Parts: sequence; structure tokens; C-alpha cells
Amino acid sequence: MRRKLRKTNKKGVTPIIAIILLMMMTVAAAGAAFFWILRVQSSFTGSSEQHAESLNEHVNSQILVNHIEYTPDGTTYGNLTMVLANVGAQPIPLDNSASSPTTTLILKNNDQRIICSPANVNAAPAECISGCGSGTTLDAGSSATVKIKLSSDCLIASDTTYPNGTLFYANLDFSGQVGTQASFTK
Repeated sequence: MRRKLRKTNKKGVTPIIAIILLMMMTVAAAGAAFFWILRVQSSFTGSSEQHAESLNEHVNSQILVNHIEYTPDGTTYGNLTMVLANVGAQPIPLDNSASSPTTTLILKNNDQRIICSPANVNAAPAECISGCGSGTTLDAGSSATVKIKLSSDCLIASDTTYPNGTLFYANLDFSGQVGTQASFTK
């Protein structure tokens, strides 16, 4: 038997067309990767800009206590007078309201133990009687005198518990925007 040899015509992709197809697929993949990276980069840039703004606001907020003095008022209470200076670039709220923004005070003794920690300076045991009020701010580059009446839990007037010459620390927080600490002696 004779085999019939058939001539088969195999048509395939020529090498030139194969190279063109490979190049087109490469360009398409590179373009897709480029746009994906561009989108990811823009989302990172946006969040880093927000972080930079927040950091800048906190870095540019700074309060110094130029002077702090405790004065007993003749009863079991006393007054804490502070001269505050805003050396930052942002205005700082000196608000004595019960809700945000608010100013809080923590008094500590020489051993750094908390004597009193009122929620804010709007009522006993640490009531702001001058220099802070609802909507009050300390503008950048300015100073203010704040007077706080210490009563009930913040009693440091007792000579038996805290004799004259006792060192105290006052921590102030201004609505979480900035905080400061100062020491004073009775």
C-alpha cells in the first residue's frame, strides 16, 4: 500500500507578527502598571499631606508658663496664678467650658503623685476665675494671665499636709492641641 503523502500546509504566525504582538502586550501591561502606580501614589500623597498638616499644627502650637504662683486666700482655698505665653504659630483655646474645647489642670506633689485632676477648669475643685472663658483664645505671640481658684480636692493650703516650701507641678492641657507643665513652691 502506498501511502499517499499529502502535502500539509501549516500556516502559522510569522516571526514578525509574533514580535509585534509581544510588543503590544508589553506596552499594554506597562501602561496598566503605570496607571495603577500613579493611583497608589496619589492616595499616599493625599494621606501624607494630611499627616503633614496635622503635624505642622501640633508642632506650631507651644505654650510657655512664664510665671506661676500659689496664693492662699485666707481660708482653706487658694489661687493659682499663671502667666502664659503662646510662642507657637497657632491660637490656643483658653476655654473653661465643660465640653470641647476645654482646658484641664492636673496638680502633682513633689513625688509626681496626683493631688487633684479635675476634668476641666470650669468648676470646683479648680475653677478658672479670670483669664479664660467660653470662646477665649490665646493668639500666637501673645500672653495672658490666668487665675484658677483651688478648692475641695485640690487643697494645698494646709500647712500640716504641705508645709511652706513644698514643690508642686501643674500640668495644663489645652483641648489636646498643646500641653505644658510648670513647677511652683508654696
